[in-house]
Parts: sequence; C-alpha cells; structure tokens
Amino acid sequence: MRDKYSGLQIGIHWLVFLLVVVAYAAMELRGFFPRSDRPLINMIHVSC
Repeated sequence: MRDKYSGLQIGIHWLVFLLVVVAYAAMELRGFFPRSDRPLINMIHVSC
C-alpha cells in the first residue's frame, strides 16, 4: 500500500488531520478560558 502514495502525500495527509483535530479542540475548549484571559490569547493568536 505504501507504493501508491509518496511520502510527501502521506505527510500532508497527517498534517491536515492534526490541524483539523487542533481546530476542533480549540472550538470545544473555548469556554474553559475566563473572559480576563481572552486579550492575552488574542494577542498570542495575532502575533503567531
């Protein structure tokens, strides 16, 4: 089965999978941060 896809395609597949998991976790965990921490989180988000 490894002959069908190049290593780059497999790597991109898993990278996209991990990014989707991180995005979903960020949406689910959004309510755990108090309102006072949101400016800090926003600053970190914008600076990245």
